Amino acid sequence: MWDGMINGMLTGISTTMVPFNIALVLFGCFMGSLIGMLPGLGPITAVALMIPVTYGLDPASGMVLLAGVYYGAIFGGSTSSILITEWTGIRVRLTPPNSFLSLSSTGSMTSELDSPKIRSLTSMNP
Repeated sequence: MWDGMINGMLTGISTTMVPFNIALVLFGCFMGSLIGMLPGLGPITAVALMIPVTYGLDPASGMVLLAGVYYGAIFGGSTSSILITEWTGIRVRLTPPNSFLSLSSTGSMTSELDSPKIRSLTSMNP
């Protein structure tokens, strides 16, 4: 039982440690990061864009390239959101009835109706 699993792991490690495959995974991570930084393009799109590149490669090298593109695109997507300081977990709207609630920078729940701009428009000065 263990012989087959250990042999499979050693085969996979020896396949990925070929210098050509290491170069492919580095290229894939770089290209995935570039594609992932573009707004609206995620890991699935990055992999779909790189599939034609894998046609001339052997299957193992193609999978190594696509894995690098996938993980690079995940990193690239977080890079663009960090650069514009848009933390997606903070400004999520929960449901339509509660859509006026958001998290403030201190982490407490505040109402957007309490903002000075809204108060001046509705003349609801407390």
